[in-house]
Parts: sequence; C-alpha cells; structure tokens
Amino acid sequence: MKTIKLPTLLAASLFAASLLPSLKAADDSAAPEKIAEIGQTYIDAFAKGDAKTISTLWTADADYVDQFGHKTTGREALEKLFTRFFAENKGVQLRIDSESLNIVSPELAIEDGTSAVLIPGEPLPSRARFTNTFVKKDGKWLLASVREAPFFPPDRAAELSGLGWLLGDWEAKTKAGETVALSIQPASGGNFLVSRRVVLVKGGPVSGGTEWIAWDPAKKTIRSWSFEADGSFGEATWKADGGTWTVESAHTLRDGTRLREIQSLQPAGKGSVTVKTLGLSANEKDLPKPADFVFQRPTSN
Repeated sequence: MKTIKLPTLLAASLFAASLLPSLKAADDSAAPEKIAEIGQTYIDAFAKGDAKTISTLWTADADYVDQFGHKTTGREALEKLFTRFFAENKGVQLRIDSESLNIVSPELAIEDGTSAVLIPGEPLPSRARFTNTFVKKDGKWLLASVREAPFFPPDRAAELSGLGWLLGDWEAKTKAGETVALSIQPASGGNFLVSRRVVLVKGGPVSGGTEWIAWDPAKKTIRSWSFEADGSFGEATWKADGGTWTVESAHTLRDGTRLREIQSLQPAGKGSVTVKTLGLSANEKDLPKPADFVFQRPTSN
C-alpha cells in the first residue's frame, strides 16, 4: 500500500450538519452549515486536484501536522504541499467521516473524525484520525489548525473479553457417538467472534454451522447469530453470572419449526466446558431436555 504523508484531510468535513453524531452549539447557529460548506468545497477541490482552492480555506498562518509528525505552516506552504501531492497522485479521492463538532464560541469550533484518501490502483485507502480547529475571521470560517494521528480501526475487544476463555478448538462426544468439533476465533477487525461447528460421525462431517458473536451497543449485551448448513438460522443473547454464562436462543428450523432453548456454559479451568440445557421447546411446546455434554480441548493422538 502506498504511504501518503499528506493531508488526508481533513478538515472541513461534514457533508451535512445532520450527519454529525454530536453537536454542542454556542451562539452561532449557522456555524455547522458554514463549516459543512467548507467541507464540501474541500472534498470537491481535492477530487479536481485544485490546490489553490484548498489553500483559500485556511487562515494565512494555519498549520498542518500529518500523522507522521511533519508540520507545514502558512497558506502558501500548504498550497505548495498540495500542488506536489496532486502532481504525484493523479485521480485521488477524499472521504471524511466527522464524529463530532464542538462550537466552542462564536469564533471557535473543533471537529474530530477520520479521513481516507483513495488512490487509483491501490487496494486500500490511506487513513488517519484528525482534529480540526476552525476560527471565524471577518465573518468567515477558516481552518486554523489540523492535527492528524494514526488510524486504528475500532474493535470490541473490551466488550467481548469476557468470552476470551472460549477462543480456540473444542470437542465433545455425544451419547449417540457423534463428535462435535468447535473452532472459535476473533474475526478480522476484532468486532466479532466466529464459531465454526462440525458434527462428525465415524470421522466424516454430517452437519455443521457458523455463529457470529458480537457486542450489541443498543441492548448493552453480547448477542449471536447462527447459520446452519441445512438453511436453519437463529439468534441468541449471552449473559454472565459469575463464572457461568447463560445463552437464550431462538431458532427457525428448515421446516419452519420455532425452537427455543436456554443453555448454561460452565467453564472448568482452561480445558473443559459443561453445557447444560435448562429449557427446550418447539412451537411453544416443551421438549425433554437432552443430557449434559462436555467440551474439551482436543488432544493430538
């Protein structure tokens, strides 16, 4: 991937004030709209490679520090910086995702968010976090300062850490002689855990499924969604009580049957988990509970 030491810019952002997730207003009610106009002008000029127009959106003594620590000061120096950048990177596009805009006073505003520069032929964009400082001079909002920092994709590692003991491979033997093999790993990006299950009979797979486990920020709990090889699917809610986890699930089977189940997962050290069925019903009619079974870490023969 090409390294870009330049305004991944920044600033101005806001395609529309309504896109802002948070806004603290002072006395200037028109400020968000005016700053949004700066953002759109910035994005349009960036797409055209128009360094001159971009430079007019900054104060005369503005400064810009990129994520690598390189500082550029002054409107003229910024125009030269962009001119070189556009000459070396034809057809670049800019995306800005504003996370907050704080109107500190009628003459001062601070914006935080992330930016991405998309370069033709490059598989991934160059991304950065930014903090933009706007000032109002002679009735006009301008960029006074931009500070970038390396971008690290957000993850849910903290929220999912309670299930860290589940990671890895597991096996369980059923009374019918089946082997249930599980592999649970973090998904790329760290926002999900993915559980892949295969049921084996005499060493051959007969069924299986995949379950995605995630943090639900609206319900403030862990939830999961499962998809079976035969087309069945379901969802579940996970709750911890001490060292035991309770999983309440609802499944739609291939024939349309609605299956509801409550299970408890009781870890025993690092190498064993007992699964108990506390309740089981099909189309609201109770079913006999299956026997407990134990998952263990597989051992090599």
